[in-house]
Amino acid sequence: MPQLLFSVKDAAHILGVSTNTIYTLLETKQLPGKKIGGSWRIHYRDLGLTRDDIHTLKGSEHRA
Repeated sequence: MPQLLFSVKDAAHILGVSTNTIYTLLETKQLPGKKIGGSWRIHYRDLGLTRDDIHTLKGSEHRA
């Protein structure tokens, strides 16, 4: 099953921005997210991704 929630670090990498930018977007509610166990998690749809995109990302991680 593909990963549906991404960390701040992963979201920053996917969007090509800094983690500080992601935190700012989360804190100002410009990017939806949830705190789970004290850490922010962002749903793949809120990053503009589809399930197919997730499979592509997962495949590129294995090639790196």
